[in-house]
Amino acid sequence: MKSITKSLSFIFLSIFFTNDLLAQVIGEVVADHYKCETYDHIVIETNRGFTLAQVYSGYSDTYEGHIIEGDLHSYGYTEIYKDGEEVGRIYVEDYMAGESAAQDWCFKE
Repeated sequence: MKSITKSLSFIFLSIFFTNDLLAQVIGEVVADHYKCETYDHIVIETNRGFTLAQVYSGYSDTYEGHIIEGDLHSYGYTEIYKDGEEVGRIYVEDYMAGESAAQDWCFKE
C-alpha cells in the first residue's frame, strides 16, 4: 500500500511540475509601453504569434528588444522572467494573435 501511495504522489508531482515548465514561453518585446499609445500595453512576439499584454510591474524589463519568459500562451496574470529570475508581472489579454490584432492593441484609442 505504501508503494502505491508513493507512486501516485510521484506521478502527481511530476505532472504538476512538468506542466509548469511546459507553460514557459520565450518571447521578444517588439512594442513597449513607450511605443504603444497606452501607458501599460506591450506586444511580445513568440513562436506562435503575438502576445498582447498589460504590464503591472517590471517596466524596466519590458522595453522593446528585451527577451522575457513566462506563461505567455495563457490568459490572465503571469510572472515574467529574465535570465531565470522573476522580473515582473503582466496580464495577458490575448495570445497567438496576428499582426493586425497586435497593431490594434498597441494603437487603440
